[in-house]
Amino acid sequence: TAAAQGTSKGATAAAQGTSKGATAAAQGTSKGATATAQGASKGATATAQGAATSAEAVAEGTTESAKAVARGTGRVASGTKNLLFGKDEDDKIRDRVVNAFKKDRSIDPSHIDVSVQDGVVTLTLKAGTDQEWNRAVVVARRVDGVRRVFVRRP
Repeated sequence: TAAAQGTSKGATAAAQGTSKGATAAAQGTSKGATATAQGASKGATATAQGAATSAEAVAEGTTESAKAVARGTGRVASGTKNLLFGKDEDDKIRDRVVNAFKKDRSIDPSHIDVSVQDGVVTLTLKAGTDQEWNRAVVVARRVDGVRRVFVRRP
């Protein structure tokens, strides 16, 4: 009987200890799972924020790159144009045409405005006779660098 009571008390104590251990393990597991979930949530939020920031930086970088490419392309096109028929060359052609008009006694340079773009001369006639205008076209066509001559009459 004393052995049976001791065994019974030992079994009861063992059961209570096992129950307390299981409860503590369950609480620990629950707390661990909650902490893991919170950590995962915070990690996911931080990852999402990082991805958004990264996407914004990439978009801004892409926009700036596109702008730089556009500026560079414009400069290349402008530089190529200036190599072929740049502003300086057009100004030189204009000066040569005006000087040729001044040398020709049948043309009054004050009757004609001269503009040049890419070697194409435009004569805007303000006054004068048909003979003077025709002569101006002939003289302008003979000037070095002139590709074409257009006439605008009043």
